[in-house]
Amino acid sequence: FYKLFVEEEAFEDVQEGETHFVNHYSNDLMSWDIGSIYKESELDSIYKTITTKTILINAVSVILLIVIVYFIIARMIKPLEIVSEIAKKVASGDLKERLNVNSQDEIGQLSVSFNGMAEGLSNTIQSVDQTVDTLNDFSVELTESVEENTQTIHQITVSMQEVAEKSKDQLD
Repeated sequence: FYKLFVEEEAFEDVQEGETHFVNHYSNDLMSWDIGSIYKESELDSIYKTITTKTILINAVSVILLIVIVYFIIARMIKPLEIVSEIAKKVASGDLKERLNVNSQDEIGQLSVSFNGMAEGLSNTIQSVDQTVDTLNDFSVELTESVEENTQTIHQITVSMQEVAEKSKDQLD
């Protein structure tokens, strides 16, 4: 056994029906020989314990990673949900709604663009409303002018009929 111990770094030895693993290390600097002997059953027990703990740690790590990824994705999606909600309000005609810009990322840039679009739509609608008001005022003035002209034409027609009747009467 000692001969094997000194000559080999590691070997197996069976004693009383049980396998033993023997390791040997020589430290030439200090002239030491260090060795260890483990029963196969002890190594199997240690292996099973380490394997079980490793699997448990990996399972917990995967679950923790899934939870972290979920919260990261939820945090990224929340601003998009807000943009979608405000877009629906603007689409239904509420042009006073605006997005709060809290970041410089793509969502922040989208928010700035969206606010610019909503402002542009609001300005366009105000311009159209002003044009409609101006056209309405012009239409009222034109209607009044047409009515005045109609009355004037009616008076002229009545006067001409009277003149025509008087002329006819004089000719008769």
